[in-house]
Amino acid sequence: MRNSTKVLIAVFTILLSVLAIFTLVAAQDSKKTEATEKITVENTIPVTKEKSEKIHPDKIIPLRNGILYGLSDKNGFLISFDRGKTWERRNKGLPEKEIYPFKNLQIRQFTAFGIDPLNEQRVVLTTRSRIYLTENYGLSWKEIPAGKPLRTSSFFTAAALSSDNKNAILVGTSFNGFFETTDRGITWTDPSLDLKFLYKGSGFYEEISGISYMPGNPEIIYFACRFNAKIYKLNRVNGEISAISVPGNKVLSDIAVTKVKSINPDKWVLKVDLKRDSLYYLPGSKEWITGSKPDKKETVESKTAIMRDERKRLASDKYGIYISSHRASGKYLDNHINFLKQHGLNSFVIDCKDDYGWLTYNSKLKIPNRIHAVKKWFNLDTLLKKAHKNGLYVIARIVVFKDQQLFNYNNYKYAVWDSISGEPWRNIKEYTDSETGETKLYQKEYWVDPFSEFVWRYNVAIAKELQERGVDEIQFDYIRFPSDGNLSKIQYRFQKQGMTKIDAIESFLKIARSAIHIPISTDLYGFNAWYRMGNWIGQSIEMVSQYADVICPMFYPSHFPSDFLSDKNYLERAYNIYEEGTRRAKIIIKDKALIRPFVQAFLIGSELNMTTEEYSNYLTSQINGAMKASASGFTLWNASNKYYMVTMPLQPIINGEKKNE
Repeated sequence: MRNSTKVLIAVFTILLSVLAIFTLVAAQDSKKTEATEKITVENTIPVTKEKSEKIHPDKIIPLRNGILYGLSDKNGFLISFDRGKTWERRNKGLPEKEIYPFKNLQIRQFTAFGIDPLNEQRVVLTTRSRIYLTENYGLSWKEIPAGKPLRTSSFFTAAALSSDNKNAILVGTSFNGFFETTDRGITWTDPSLDLKFLYKGSGFYEEISGISYMPGNPEIIYFACRFNAKIYKLNRVNGEISAISVPGNKVLSDIAVTKVKSINPDKWVLKVDLKRDSLYYLPGSKEWITGSKPDKKETVESKTAIMRDERKRLASDKYGIYISSHRASGKYLDNHINFLKQHGLNSFVIDCKDDYGWLTYNSKLKIPNRIHAVKKWFNLDTLLKKAHKNGLYVIARIVVFKDQQLFNYNNYKYAVWDSISGEPWRNIKEYTDSETGETKLYQKEYWVDPFSEFVWRYNVAIAKELQERGVDEIQFDYIRFPSDGNLSKIQYRFQKQGMTKIDAIESFLKIARSAIHIPISTDLYGFNAWYRMGNWIGQSIEMVSQYADVICPMFYPSHFPSDFLSDKNYLERAYNIYEEGTRRAKIIIKDKALIRPFVQAFLIGSELNMTTEEYSNYLTSQINGAMKASASGFTLWNASNKYYMVTMPLQPIINGEKKNE
C-alpha cells in the first residue's frame, strides 16, 4: 500500500511537470503568433469563414502589409491573403444590381476607390450615385449620405479619405466638379465652385478622374482631370492653385498619395494611374518617375470576345445617310443609292420601326400584325437586294421605347403611367392652327414602360426578324426614358423594387445581345457620350458598350446649350464637339465598341440664315472633327432626307483624313 502511494505521487509529479512544459510552450507560441500578427497584418484584419476562390479581379491594389484588394465588376470588393492566388468577396452592405433574369444578383459597378494612406483598412467606394465606407478591410460597409450641394444627377468618378480627419471624404464627379464632407455626409461643401477653368458652360464642369488629400496637410488637395492630361494642386488656405502637366499628354485615371519604398520610404509621392501603366510625381522636387507596368498574363481569347471582334470588323468604317421609310423605294431609293455612290459612302440607316411604333416593312410577326402596328412603306427583300447589289451596308433602325401603337395596345397596359390622374402619362403640347388661329393641344410623344419585359421582347422579336431577313446591323434608337414634360408624375408600373433606369436598359440589351449575332448599334444623346451620365434617362455609355458593337452619339451642335464651349466661333465649336466628343467617348468605354456619330445635316433656329458656303463648312467641320478623333465612320442625319448641306464631294474628305491618321 505504501509502495502504491509512492508510485501515484511520482506519476502525479510527472504529469504536473508535463503540464507546466505544455503551458510554457503554449505561452511562447502565443507570443510568437502575437508578434507575427503585429508584423504581417497589424493585428487588425478581421478574419471570416468566407470561402476563398480563384477569381480574376479587374483591378488589383497591393497594400503595404502584403494583402491585396481587388475590384471586380462581377464579384464586387475582394481581398486576398495569399498574393492573389485566391480571393474572398467582402460585399456586406454594398448595393446589388437588379437586371434580367433577376437571379444571382451582382454588386453594382464601382466607379471610384480610395484608401486612407495611414490606415489601409479604411476604404471608400462609390457607385454611380452612392458612397460607401469600410473601416475593417471590407468586412462591412456603411453608406455615406450624399446631400446638397451634391445633386441627385451627380455621377461619382473619384474618391479619397483623409488621414487627418476620419470623418472627411472627398468625391469627384463626371460633370459637377468635386465635393467634401468633414462629418461623414451630414453636410457637404463644394471646393471646386470657384475653379472657373474647369467650367465648360451651362452648369457642366470637366470630369474629375482622381482626387487625394496630402497626409499631415489636409488643406492641400490634389485632383486630376481625365481628358486634359493635367493634375492640379489646390491650397485651400491661400486659394493658390497650380497645374502639373503629365508627361506624354496621356489620359489620366486615378491618383493617390502614397509612400514607395523604392523611391523614398519616408516621403509622400503622388501615384498617377494611366490607361496601361502608372507614374510617380515627387512634390518636393517636381520630378516624374516612371512606374512599373503591370505583368502581362497570357490569356486565351474567349469565343465571346472573338465573336465581338468579328462583329466590330463588319461594322467598322461605315459612312452613310439616314433614309426614312417613306423614301425607301422606287425612284427615292435609286436617288439615295446614286448619292451614296457619288460621295464614296457605303451604308445607310433605314427606318424599320419608326418614331410612332409603325413597322414600316412587310413584317410577318404575329403580335405587330394583330395590333395593326404594321404599315408597309417598302418591301424589305427588294430593298436589301438592291442595296447589297450596290455593295451597301444596311442598318435597320428600331425605335424602342417611344411607340404609339404599343402605348395604345390592350387598354394602355404597357404605357408609362400618370400617378396623379391614374391614366396614361402624356406630354401635352400646344400649337396654333395657322388657318383659324385657334390654339389646340396635341400629344407630342407616346412612351411605353422601359421596365416591361413584354416591351423588351416585343422589340427583340422585331430585331430578330430583321436579322433573319438579311439586314447587316440592328440599330436601337430611343433606348431611353422620357426626358420632356412633367416627369415627376410618371409611374413605372413594371419596375421591380431596387431596379434603376439603367438596369432596365441593361436588361433589354442583355436579352437583345443573346438573340442577335449581327452587329448591334445604339443611338445616344450627345451629352451622354461626352460625359458619364447617371440615372436621368437610363443611358450609361459604359454599360451600353458591354452589349453594343457600335455607339452612335448625336453630337448635333445645335442641341448642345448655347453657352457650352461658347468661347469658340460656330465652326470651331462644331469641330470641337465632334473631335473631343468622339475622343472622350472612346476613352470612357475603353474602345470596347466603335464610335460612329450622327452628323447634323440639317439646319435649325438661327442656322436657317446660313449661306450655302456657311452651312457647307458647318457640315464638313463636324465630319473633320469626328475623323480627326478616328471615328469609325459617320451617318448624316436629315429627317426629310434632303441632304442639301452636302455641296462638295465627301470621299476626298474621308480619304484625306484617313491618310493622316
